[in-house]
Amino acid sequence: MKIVASDGSERELVRLRNLFLEEWDRISPLLYDSWDGRLPFPLLVLHYHEVVGGLAFTRYPLEHDGSRGLWINALYIRPLYRGRGYGARLVRKAEESARHSAEPALYAYTNVPEFYLKAGWSVLTAQDDHSVMVKQIGSS
Repeated sequence: MKIVASDGSERELVRLRNLFLEEWDRISPLLYDSWDGRLPFPLLVLHYHEVVGGLAFTRYPLEHDGSRGLWINALYIRPLYRGRGYGARLVRKAEESARHSAEPALYAYTNVPEFYLKAGWSVLTAQDDHSVMVKQIGSS
């Protein structure tokens, strides 16, 4: 298994989109937009040449000041490959991508805050069955 940044090719983005569609009925167009430098490229977990996991980014307004922060839009690992640390490795790579992009923080809206807490993230807000998580990356 290896984790790589997508090259942004249509072929790779379609593979990632199809993977996400295994879990979710619809995918935001932000997952496969033009990748013109506003977002880090998506991350792929490859088993030989098969995409078995992935992570994509988006920009979304922050509640406290309205600026557009960098968010993990989707993170998915096929069930057969779960419990092996690939999700945690994807999050660490996402943090590296955010750091490389000079982002002050990385955010996630999730129903599994425990996963992010184990990775050193903090709860920004919690409501019902979802939490907004944050990882401070650099100075603002």
